[in-house]
Amino acid sequence: MKYFFHSMGDGRFYEDEGGEEFGNTEDAIRHAQRISAQLAEGGGFAGLLILLMNGTGEPIGQYRVASKSACQAQMH
Repeated sequence: MKYFFHSMGDGRFYEDEGGEEFGNTEDAIRHAQRISAQLAEGGGFAGLLILLMNGTGEPIGQYRVASKSACQAQMH
């Protein structure tokens, strides 16, 4: 099934027009979590919200990008 990883931040909505294929919802959730963690590590994206939706438009979950310092604190 195709899943979409839209994002919201700074009062704007960024649509994932292409989406990605995953064999199941759990894999798509892990990918959304990975995206959120990678954006946090890169810095500058704190507070951005990743919105995961399936191919029929149903919301699956929301994943907020933490600040880089919050990620580092969690790792210790």
